Amino acid sequence: MKVSKYFSDYELTCRCGCGLYIPNQELLTKLDMLREAIGQAVLVTSGTRCPGWNLKVGGKPSSAHLAGEAADITTLNAGVFETIKLFYLAVTAAGFNRVGIDLKKFFIHVDVAKTLPPGFWVY
Repeated sequence: MKVSKYFSDYELTCRCGCGLYIPNQELLTKLDMLREAIGQAVLVTSGTRCPGWNLKVGGKPSSAHLAGEAADITTLNAGVFETIKLFYLAVTAAGFNRVGIDLKKFFIHVDVAKTLPPGFWVY
């Protein structure tokens, strides 16, 4: 089911198969803004995570994914340039103040957690 202009609950549901999805309107709004700014599909590779899946994928115990406040995202045919562009637009056009970038796996992490400090990092 669509939960925003561009994203469905399925895309943001835990990937382990447990069905956990914790909606967060701020995250959805900013993801839609980012999708508009980049002008192409934004793919969610990880959204909400249950504690077991978070542990399995190496997530931190305080991960914003556990509260449905984070998404790891990429674009179709992502490479270095597209990933840097996605990072830049996440900050400037969508207003994310917590963004990580992985230039080896070509994805970025965005979140709206209020309990974690703002920042930008490289994996």
